[in-house]
Amino acid sequence: MTLARASGASMVVAGAIMRQGETLVITTQITEYPSRRIVSSLQPILTPVSEPLGQANELRERIAGALAVVVDRRVASITLPSSRPPTYPAYQQFVLGRQRYSRDEHASIVFFERASALDTTFVLPMVWAAFAYGNGRRVAKRDSVIRLLSRRPPPSGSLEALQLQDFLTKDPEERLQIRLRGAARSPGSTWSNNAGVELHDRIRMREAIKYYEQVDVEHSWARGWSPYWLYFSRAWHAIGDYEREYRSVQRGLAIDPDSPLLRLIEIRALAGLGRTAEVHARMSAFVTLTESGGCASNWQTYEQGALELQAHGDSAAVGMVIRSWLSLCQRELAEPADSLTSRRRRSLGMALYRAGLLDSAQRVLERVSGQLPDDPAGELVVRGRIGRITARRGDRVGAEREMRTVFTSRDRDRDVSAMQFAAIASLLGERVRAFRALESASTVLP
Repeated sequence: MTLARASGASMVVAGAIMRQGETLVITTQITEYPSRRIVSSLQPILTPVSEPLGQANELRERIAGALAVVVDRRVASITLPSSRPPTYPAYQQFVLGRQRYSRDEHASIVFFERASALDTTFVLPMVWAAFAYGNGRRVAKRDSVIRLLSRRPPPSGSLEALQLQDFLTKDPEERLQIRLRGAARSPGSTWSNNAGVELHDRIRMREAIKYYEQVDVEHSWARGWSPYWLYFSRAWHAIGDYEREYRSVQRGLAIDPDSPLLRLIEIRALAGLGRTAEVHARMSAFVTLTESGGCASNWQTYEQGALELQAHGDSAAVGMVIRSWLSLCQRELAEPADSLTSRRRRSLGMALYRAGLLDSAQRVLERVSGQLPDDPAGELVVRGRIGRITARRGDRVGAEREMRTVFTSRDRDRDVSAMQFAAIASLLGERVRAFRALESASTVLP
């Protein structure tokens, strides 16, 4: 500590070497100065007495990895307290994965897998690979990662062990309690976000907000991660505090000004505040922004925009969204056919549905059905929308048929199946069946 005081260091690495027979045992601790708080204790490293420097590289990598996760604010709130610091090469791959995760969860997986291969004791890459597979609806892959994690379980009492319990539990109330415990032990981490999600889904919005506010979104793991803002802003909106919703999304836009989701949240908050002129100006900019992504990739953003504005009674802005959406899809579909044609047609069908052109929407969506073999969730959405059309047209037999179709497809994607089933049931006036279906639906993890 004297050296730390003299040099102005904030972290001190100290260790000891003990002999046990023909083996040297090297122990290392990293301590914060001046608080003297131990922030990391490395697992003992063993080396033969005849080869005292035999594990020098291992020791060096462990120390570098431990220091990295302490000082790097992008990952410290994820990894600490951790059962064992990673090696530095594994840490580097993990960071690369996290950087990609915010923009492209699928592309992040290869980096998490590399990190896990470089250091099999580093559990977090497996956890985040499971998140990425789950959010991408690749359920079999996600379950495979969880089984692997179960075969080499982390130390009892560690946050990683708690995460394994979270993955394995089927009881929603137990899951909530697990996440609340995780957030208490690591405030501001992904545990805080997931506790917020669980409370949000129970319509306990004010409690959810407290957990979202623990996250340092400008500097931590959540920087640039849109789902954080989706849930946080929705909680403010649900309790009617549109001013706080607007102020919070301005923080997000300062980080990511080109995010269609954040622009949509801003419009929603302005609509709630009754600032109509600003809503229309932002909507024009929003349409331009989403057009750059194309018809196929932005149909959900367009639809959510239309629904939000409709809820606030701004029919002029709703019309602007739907006209732009239809025009974009029709313009792109006039181009030479390519691999995105089915997805573009799906988007066109959704736009026609929102425009109230049910016959045209059904014709387009019937043509798309069965044409998305690599997107089972997308197939369920198409069948679900066809079911809604038949229900709205009074064709109860046809609507029940589509409900059976999405129900029998639940093994492909239980959550999407439940949502589509509930949407059709509600249009048929079957509220009990709709609520029972929704009880089986879950939410996206970080």
